[in-house]
Amino acid sequence: MNELSKDINIITDEIKKYKETIDKSIFEIGRRLKHVKKNNLVHGQWLTWLKSIGMNPKTATTYIQAHEQFGSIEKLATNLSVSKIIEMVSLPESVDRMEFISQQHAIPSTGIKKTVSEMTVREIREVKATKRESASMKLPSCTINNEKANDVKQQTISPTVASTRSLSTNNNQKKDDVEQLLIENKELKKEIDSLRIKNNELEVIEKEYFILLNMLDNVRKDAFVCDGASKRYGINKDGTVELKKVL
Repeated sequence: MNELSKDINIITDEIKKYKETIDKSIFEIGRRLKHVKKNNLVHGQWLTWLKSIGMNPKTATTYIQAHEQFGSIEKLATNLSVSKIIEMVSLPESVDRMEFISQQHAIPSTGIKKTVSEMTVREIREVKATKRESASMKLPSCTINNEKANDVKQQTISPTVASTRSLSTNNNQKKDDVEQLLIENKELKKEIDSLRIKNNELEVIEKEYFILLNMLDNVRKDAFVCDGASKRYGINKDGTVELKKVL
């Protein structure tokens, strides 16, 4: 292992470099997770595969969303911590991610305007709550511009195909849910079996405890008898026993 520098500037630059690598990894991990799921590389064993790499489904979904929402503006987003990226994943869909990161926002609790890079995670959560409230109050618009209309036209598919895809997606989701429930049920069974074993061990310990109490009680009785006998009898020098006079 290389010896660390004693120059604080070098150490600072090294920390920033490694931190940037950590923050950027969320997009690369999300990209690969999406690739595996989209192309069914684990042959329907998505949840089992996630468990094998030590990742729960909720975290995997969050990483995929981070890639989908911020992957195109990765250079701007990599300056932010992973915790901030994760917090922004649940922003309303109507909020433009690039604008949200680059613009200043008033913090509801203080009124101070800050950019995302200047905010704490708690402050981002406050602003996000305001955005959600604002989005819920807006009525859906029935008009779209020509550019969006062209995009919609190009992406339009027949209702039958859309319905089929929707059913396929729902079936895959249900399959994942069932698989997750089976895994959780298996883990729960293990816990129950473990508790049963512990309960049996406690019963054995309890029995041994009462046996020891009984033995202790017998020892006390024997000691009492011996003590009484020593007061009533005496042992002579020649080893014979004679009855003492009771006063």
